[in-house]
Amino acid sequence: MVYSGLVSLAFLLASANLVDAQSFSCRIGTKASCLSYGETICSSSGKCVQSDATCFSSYTCNYEGFTCKSNLTECFDAYDNAVADNNVLVDDYNELLSQTKSLKVILEDTQDDLSALGNKFRNQTYFIEELETEIISLDSEIETLKSDFESAVSCVANARTVGIARKCF
Repeated sequence: MVYSGLVSLAFLLASANLVDAQSFSCRIGTKASCLSYGETICSSSGKCVQSDATCFSSYTCNYEGFTCKSNLTECFDAYDNAVADNNVLVDDYNELLSQTKSLKVILEDTQDDLSALGNKFRNQTYFIEELETEIISLDSEIETLKSDFESAVSCVANARTVGIARKCF
């Protein structure tokens, strides 16, 4: 019976140690929690970080908080691509602007040439009109000369003497 009493006492002491090792108390309004190795608990007002984290002083990154570039790699890549695309567009715009300026100079030169040709055409038209007027005047003179010639030929043909024929002219 002594042996069974010792076993009972040993069991009772072991049980007491287990109960004592697993018992703890929490403040009023808090809740108990079991954690695995390496886990931590942070209060709602606390800031929990991993053991290898780098800490910064308050307000290092303003009210928006702090993040590493690796967390925003896709965003940075999209931004870099947008900047590259924008630079291509700016280069294209500058090239088109240069071409537009060149075309404007060509257009102005062409307009000047066209204006000069218009002036030459107007001058030629005026000259042609003068020639046409001169031709009409010459045609009239030719008709008069023909009429005078025919009269002279008729007069000479009807003249009976050379003296009378000389008077036909």
